[in-house]
Amino acid sequence: MHMCLSFLLLLSSFISGTQTDPKIILKPVQSAAPAYPEHLKNLRIRGEVVLMIAINETGRVNVVNRGVVRKLHPELDQAAIEAVEQWKYEPILRKDGKPIRIVTFVSVVFDPGEPKTVVRDCGPADERLTAVLDQCWNTISKLEAISYLYVCRESSVIETRPVVARPGRSIMASGESGQEGVSLEYAVDVNVPELGKAEREKIVCDYQLTSRNHRISELRTPARPQDFPSFPVPLSFPPQLFGPGLRSAFCFALKKPERFLKNDCDVIEITARDPWIGPIRRALVWASRNNHHILKAELEFNESVLDPRWREECRREYLTPSLTAVYEFGIEKIGFRFPSRTRIRVEYSALGASNRTEAKAELDIRYDQYRFFNVETDPKIIKTP
Repeated sequence: MHMCLSFLLLLSSFISGTQTDPKIILKPVQSAAPAYPEHLKNLRIRGEVVLMIAINETGRVNVVNRGVVRKLHPELDQAAIEAVEQWKYEPILRKDGKPIRIVTFVSVVFDPGEPKTVVRDCGPADERLTAVLDQCWNTISKLEAISYLYVCRESSVIETRPVVARPGRSIMASGESGQEGVSLEYAVDVNVPELGKAEREKIVCDYQLTSRNHRISELRTPARPQDFPSFPVPLSFPPQLFGPGLRSAFCFALKKPERFLKNDCDVIEITARDPWIGPIRRALVWASRNNHHILKAELEFNESVLDPRWREECRREYLTPSLTAVYEFGIEKIGFRFPSRTRIRVEYSALGASNRTEAKAELDIRYDQYRFFNVETDPKIIKTP
């Protein structure tokens, strides 16, 4: 676990005067790192706090009017203020040797680094719960065996929004130049990431699953565009949650039963014992009490499943992503439940000056027109009798 702090001073390139264009070099003589609360590290809260500061004639620093130009989190904003106000610089001198006061900006970046292992205690095993998990796994195993024997129509509608840099705040400040009798007024625009206008795309294709080296993959005809983002496969998550050899990675609990799709359902709450190791952090699963088929699942994924281009975008802009998905298995065929709808939402937080959270992407997929075969398929050829 580490914390990366970047102290970015945004002064010299923004100052302009009527008679001179001074270049001010700030030389730190004392600094302090801000506190980074452990619970915020564990929540993976990361990003940038931009402060407007004044450096007085003795080199002491204070935050001007508690001026947080770009917010991140109330505790981290306050931690940045308290740390920066302990800093000190060499006095800034005019040409005649007289010290002057200046106003500038500083950026403090909080980065939790590599995830810290936090293993939850699941408590004692429950016989009723264990029986439900075993029954669900038995059904899932049978479904896995035939999951490559169908083709269906997949209709996808996706809305994505690009990250754009917009001025977060324009502040007028004043100071003295290095030339006696010349004062300066200047404005600083601090650019912060925002999400731009949504772009909508609809794609219809034939969809089927294939398996190579025991890994499920997807085959679409015609193929999606190359720039279409990748998302978790609907039938890939149940084995990860219910497989007997993988259950030790999760804590399970039975919630109050509910009805869904005209079925009485057990509602299973699943939480990763270490939310940073595997792809799934937590889930709610609705399983029929009659035949133990999975009817619905709501999942929160680790950012490792995010499209690699979006992970890089978040690292570059100090944004925090999250990905949630809702899978519905409303198609009942040959004694099993197959996907009927998938809804996926990707959100970015730490947007704008006020640390907003907005949807980066929303994907709605519907599956219908199932066609089944009585032999397995390979990635390219559908073999029929």
